[in-house]
Amino acid sequence: MDIASSVRHAANELAQAAQHRAASLKREIVALEEQLAEKNAALQFSHEAHDRLLNFQPKIGSDYQCPRCWIEDDMRAALRAIPADANDKDRLACERCGNQLTP
Repeated sequence: MDIASSVRHAANELAQAAQHRAASLKREIVALEEQLAEKNAALQFSHEAHDRLLNFQPKIGSDYQCPRCWIEDDMRAALRAIPADANDKDRLACERCGNQLTP
C-alpha cells in the first residue's frame, strides 16, 4: 500500500470512529434530555407543593384531611381513625391513598 492509500485508510478509520462516537453521543443526549424533563417536572412539582401548602386545611368540618393527597394530587381526602391495639398508638389513615399518620 502506498503512502497516500495508508493516509486515506487512516482518515477513513478516524471518520468511522467519529460516526460511531456520534451515535453514542446522540443516545447520551436523548438520555440527558429525558433526565432534564424529569428534573423539570420535579421542580415544577416542588413549586406547586409549596403553593398547595399555603392553601392546605388540616381539618374541614369534622374530617381531618390527608396531607399527601392534597400536596401531591391537589385532592381532598378524609383521614379516618384506626383504633390502637395493645402494641400500637391510634393512627389516622387516608381513605383514598392509604397514607397513615400517627398523631
